Amino acid sequence: MVERIVIILVCASIVVTGLLILVAWDYDDPPIRVTPGEVADLAPGTQVLVEGWLAEDAGSGENTFSILHLEGEDGETVRLFLTFPVTNLVQGDRLRVIGKVSLYRGEIEVVVSSPEHIEVLPDGARAHEGTLGSLVERPWLFEGSEVTIQVEVATWPMEDLDGDTLWCIVNGLEGDGDVTAFAQLGPDISEGIFEPGTRLDLRVMVRYDPSSGFVYLEVLGLA
Repeated sequence: MVERIVIILVCASIVVTGLLILVAWDYDDPPIRVTPGEVADLAPGTQVLVEGWLAEDAGSGENTFSILHLEGEDGETVRLFLTFPVTNLVQGDRLRVIGKVSLYRGEIEVVVSSPEHIEVLPDGARAHEGTLGSLVERPWLFEGSEVTIQVEVATWPMEDLDGDTLWCIVNGLEGDGDVTAFAQLGPDISEGIFEPGTRLDLRVMVRYDPSSGFVYLEVLGLA
């Protein structure tokens, strides 16, 4: 009887020790906070905390895993390999994830092993300064946020078909490339300052429709 109790205690001890080893392997070090672009400089196995914006919608959930790309404010991205399917994430969601750096077929990625390690953050922490080029190329970083931007007016303001809203076209500055965008003037904006060729520092709200890809600036005032 005593021998049986001893054997049971030894087996239980082995099981507990194994579980502790597994837990220690998965949570051996606190995560290092890095940007998506900094992940590539870290060694595989490093546990990281990364924040950024989702560069595409999540899949249909048909697979048992998910592959996403997280983008930082500087435009650098990192691939996320989630060991579980997700379907409730959309392009432009701001995420905070915890995972381990891994090397897969020569490409660095972050492996996220639990739904508890991925968090959707409020929209309020998005970038507040940008160029017209960055707004047009990556509107999900700015959508719904007030941004300070410098542009050159390309056309005089014109009324839309309803006759109650003024629009004009603005160009980016040097370094932006050949970038243009529509700007909607708010009701308190003086249209007289929007003279073609004039450079303006504006406070704008970025509006973006993911389904159509249409981007425009809602002008709030001068910066």
